Order: sequence, then structure tokens, then C-alpha cells
Amino acid sequence: MDYIIIDKTSKIPLYIQISDSIRHHIELGVLKHGTKLPTESMICYIYEISSIVVKKAYEDLVQKNLVKRIRGKGTYVNTKKPYVLNLNKGLLSLTALLDKTKRVVLSFDKLKHYMAHQWMDIDPNENIFVAKIITKYKNEPILYNYIFFPEKFFPNLRPEHLRKFSTLDLISSKYQLKPKKIRQIFHPVTLPSDISELLDIQKDSPGYLIRSYIENQHHEKLAYYTIYTASEYIEFEVTAI
Repeated sequence: MDYIIIDKTSKIPLYIQISDSIRHHIELGVLKHGTKLPTESMICYIYEISSIVVKKAYEDLVQKNLVKRIRGKGTYVNTKKPYVLNLNKGLLSLTALLDKTKRVVLSFDKLKHYMAHQWMDIDPNENIFVAKIITKYKNEPILYNYIFFPEKFFPNLRPEHLRKFSTLDLISSKYQLKPKKIRQIFHPVTLPSDISELLDIQKDSPGYLIRSYIENQHHEKLAYYTIYTASEYIEFEVTAI
């Protein structure tokens, strides 16, 4: 806790001294993303100050987007800035983000997936390619994808295709298919512990589950996939005029 420095003889308010001390050490890289900060009661005990002062200091850091507070967990350094996606553009704004990222295919298989056949309204005897992908931005994992592609639309699909192309580019450029309709469903969720680990964030962090369907002009589903991301990585914005 030696990164918090307080001078009670100074005219600078104590909450600003606390906030500035923590901010300074975040900027220096001493306090890294995800570092848990001491509790309010601990700071009050060590420095013999009011809990109101500490609470105000933490609120100041929250407003500056330097820390986040998780109910029942504590206060954590938050240096990762979210990517703002305009919901008016739906999947297209997310795809624009994905164009700047690296995709790591964790697993790839071809099988008859019972639930996927229900989701995609295809014959249970048809094969489906199933892929699990981590998307990285600046070498940090930000998205976890679970994607289903019917083999009849994507013959000879390989993992390297998924690494090279975003889903829309794979459909329209690589396979020359014509996506006609994109349907997305957004759910706020508490991320499962295994996905939290894959995204390198605290367990039980808040996040989003995005379910997506891409259809052709004949209302056939070309792809179905889910995306998990932490709420600290992605913000959604709606613009109305």
C-alpha cells in the first residue's frame, strides 16, 4: 500500500491525494490492469482517516475510468479502454473491429451437432463445422466465439480460413455467398469461469453474450455463432436522430 501517500498538513483535500497517488502509480505501470486495491476499511485503518474520504477517492477514480468496482469482490485497476460499437450498424461495427485483430482457432471439428441442427433448421444428418475461436486485439484476448457452419455451404472449410477471414468476409468473399439478413440477440451475463479464464479477466466478471444468425435470400441459415466478451472491453452505443 506504499503507493498511497498522504500529507495531512497539505491544503490538498485528502481524497484527491489518495486518488492522485493511485492514478500516478497506474500511469507509471506500478499498478497494472486487474490489480486489486485495498479495501476502504484497510485504508481508513492504516491512515486514520474517514471512510467518506476513501469512498470519495475511489469514486473519483471510477469516474476517470481508472478503476472498476465489483460488488462483493472489491476495487480493481482498469486500464483497458472499451471499444465503442454502434448498434445502428449491428454486426458490421463488430466486424470492423475484428478486421484489426488476430484470431486464434482453439478447436475445429466436423460433426452432426444435435443442438446446432435445431438452431439452424437443417437436417440432423447434415455435417456441421464447429469452431471455437479467441479473438485478440493488441495481443490481448477480447472475444470468445463458438461458430457453426453447415458443410453444404462451406465445403472444404479449414481452420486457416477462420484465422484469415472474419465471418462475413468468409461468407461473402471466400465462398461467394450472399448474406441477406443478420439477426443478433444481446444478453448481459456473468461470464462463466472458463470463459473468464480464456479472456484473462476476473472470475464472475460482467459481460455480454451475443447470439448471431446470418441468412441468405432463401432464409437459409449460413452461420450461427455466439460471442462472449467482457463488458470492460465492449460498449454498445445507439445513435438516434
